[in-house]
Amino acid sequence: MLERLEEAVLKERHGQSIGELRRLRQGASRLRRMLAPHRQLFASLARPDFRPNDDRATSRHFERVDDHFERAMDIVENARELVIGTFELFSSQAALRTNNTMRALTFATVVIGCQTVIAGILGMNFEAPFFKSAAVGFWIAVAAMGLVGVVAFFVWKRAKRL
Repeated sequence: MLERLEEAVLKERHGQSIGELRRLRQGASRLRRMLAPHRQLFASLARPDFRPNDDRATSRHFERVDDHFERAMDIVENARELVIGTFELFSSQAALRTNNTMRALTFATVVIGCQTVIAGILGMNFEAPFFKSAAVGFWIAVAAMGLVGVVAFFVWKRAKRL
């Protein structure tokens, strides 16, 4: 079941994954809380001084009961650790997606900032022949800003491949 959840997390199909992970972790923790208080009891049953007059077969039986209990505790601990590991995988994938989103937003901010610089320079009050070009100058400025965006996009795509 955990393998299926891990595959779903890695393939970014994790709509129900967090709910299942929470349910599995609660179940493992609940089972651990139910078993842990009995550890001392089972350990004391397996001690040789618990039944000094009993025969060796009875002692082996109690030792086996303690061994079974310890194996059950180990299985529960292992299951809990596996669930926690899967949850950490889910958290890492979420952080990776957030990081990629922030990277894209930062890139968009830089591109828009460059375009804003172009618009700011063109908005200055000084005499230049370019400013007497009317609508043609406007469209040249828009094209320059678009060109900055397109070039930046291709540079970004190329950098992602490297």
